[in-house]
Amino acid sequence: MLTLGGFCIVQISTVFEEANYARINSIPSVEQIDLINQGFFRMRLATWQYISSADDVERRQLTETIQATEKQIANAVVKYEAEDISDHQDAILLTRVRQTTSAYYPKRDHILALSRAGNAEQARRQLIAMMPLISEVERTIAAQRAYNQNLAVIGSQNAAASRRYAIWMAICITLLFTVGIYAGGKILVYETSNRPEPAVVERLFGADNATRAR
Repeated sequence: MLTLGGFCIVQISTVFEEANYARINSIPSVEQIDLINQGFFRMRLATWQYISSADDVERRQLTETIQATEKQIANAVVKYEAEDISDHQDAILLTRVRQTTSAYYPKRDHILALSRAGNAEQARRQLIAMMPLISEVERTIAAQRAYNQNLAVIGSQNAAASRRYAIWMAICITLLFTVGIYAGGKILVYETSNRPEPAVVERLFGADNATRAR
């Protein structure tokens, strides 16, 4: 019974850890990835609005938005790296996110500078030419999100498998324990029922042996 109890405790702990993986790692990871994705979308939108506007006040507001979203992305990347990296592959994907977003920023700044200088049409052409890089940024963010979602699914599947294994092992151990008790009882009954009566022993082997038989 102690073996069964110890096994159940270990398996319960294993199931809890695997099922809890999504809550303690995958969900926080996806939250930070979503902050990166949202920040990048707002930055792109603000950049388009900037080169389409001729109003200085609006441009200042859009510049503040662009700067704030860049800071949001940087903070999310730092937090992710410090708290949410799951494994080596996850770290590689985060590096790609950092590399692609970092490649985007100077090109974006060049486009904003063209727009400020009055070259709105050239700025638009440059922005359209950046679409492959923008798509690459979006792909790297999406890849990291999908990877963490898959880790959550794997964790849930492992928890379910561990639960099934624990149930079957508990059943097997219980059956073995029951069979052991039954077999021990049968042996005890057999030994008791086949033990010679003291009177028979006394007649055959004498009083001393009869006393020992008792």
